[in-house]
Amino acid sequence: MIRGKSGSTYIDCNLHEWLESTFGDAFTRLPISSTGPGSKFMDDFELVKKTFNGKDLKKKYQLNLPALGRVLKERGSEIQEYDFDEHSVLVRG
Repeated sequence: MIRGKSGSTYIDCNLHEWLESTFGDAFTRLPISSTGPGSKFMDDFELVKKTFNGKDLKKKYQLNLPALGRVLKERGSEIQEYDFDEHSVLVRG
């Protein structure tokens, strides 16, 4: 985890590091078009960053990433940080 930095790029890098540690290669093998800049996933994360105030650390945010759900489902993986009904990664404040 990157510490001591708070710029948007560092926050994005920390998100990707968390996703790698949580979902492993199910995340890292996804195409950059699904997870990189300009993707629906990162657009969702930009909205979270803009509205995050640090006061409600129990709040859950949903980041749309159906491609990850397909991989997890194929593998029979049940990970609580993924909502299969909403096709979203769940991130806590």
